[in-house]
Amino acid sequence: MVATPSIDTCAPRKGERGRWPSGRRLRGAARNLQLETPMKQILPIFIASLLVSVSGAEAFGPSGTSVAINITTTPTQLVSPSGSTQIYVTAWDVLANTAGNFSLVYGTTVRTPCDTGTVALTGTYNLVAQGGLSRDGGIQPLYIIPAGNTLCAVTSGGSVSFAGSLSYTQY
Repeated sequence: MVATPSIDTCAPRKGERGRWPSGRRLRGAARNLQLETPMKQILPIFIASLLVSVSGAEAFGPSGTSVAINITTTPTQLVSPSGSTQIYVTAWDVLANTAGNFSLVYGTTVRTPCDTGTVALTGTYNLVAQGGLSRDGGIQPLYIIPAGNTLCAVTSGGSVSFAGSLSYTQY
């Protein structure tokens, strides 16, 4: 519910100064704008909307799964599809043992991981040797991979080697 001003409450009547319904005088900008719905009625709704922005948010916490990332070939399957479940990636990090490029994608597998219907989740990160990066969404997922798709890492740049970890929930 959004508070909307009405014609009767937006401005004082001609010849009157702005007053609250109780008779108190209005100050500053409130003198010309008076909302029908008091803030004390909106605040609990606003706070509740922040707390329930993702249904089932508890599923993204400790009940998730973590896997080690060890990549020397491209593309590399990180999480395989499981029936009609989606993959919710909540955090990942990667360290380049050798210089190279790294990105996350999803798609289906015909011959090699993610070789059909590939969709990029990240841009391509160009990492120097011993360079790394990490992403953490907290209880919110960073990426949601549609059902039936595989989560993969794609590397390039010659003979590359990456290590790291991935946290996800699948349901």
